[in-house]
Amino acid sequence: MTAAVVDASVWVSATGGSEPHHAESAACLLRLSELGWRVVVPSLARLEVACVLARQFRNPGQARRITAGLLQAVRAVEVPLDAGAVERAQLIGTEQYLRGADAVYAAEAASASMTLISWDDELIKRAGAVSPTAWLRANAQ
Repeated sequence: MTAAVVDASVWVSATGGSEPHHAESAACLLRLSELGWRVVVPSLARLEVACVLARQFRNPGQARRITAGLLQAVRAVEVPLDAGAVERAQLIGTEQYLRGADAVYAAEAASASMTLISWDDELIKRAGAVSPTAWLRANAQ
């Protein structure tokens, strides 16, 4: 089964029409689901997305519900952030000069040679991520 790690930038962008890249993010998540790709997220993603949405909406309950709904909609598989995952993220993050949270996504993708999908330029340039737009182009019908 083909799999991808989707970082928080894509999840947040998919939440609303006023978000930058909303249409591409939503289309990417839908296409991943249509193609039956396994969508993997480190447990950190739930935290990151919910906190961003809570700050935007000023409604913690709504932020948690939207986050859970997004992850459920594509049947995302959450991977716990355990000591081994932190060690892998530290190794990749320090070698690629990534921010801590970005290193978690990069390490998760690298651990099983999964595609990493992100809007983050640093992840694209330093960790081999692809933007949702590029992923959609590569996986068009």
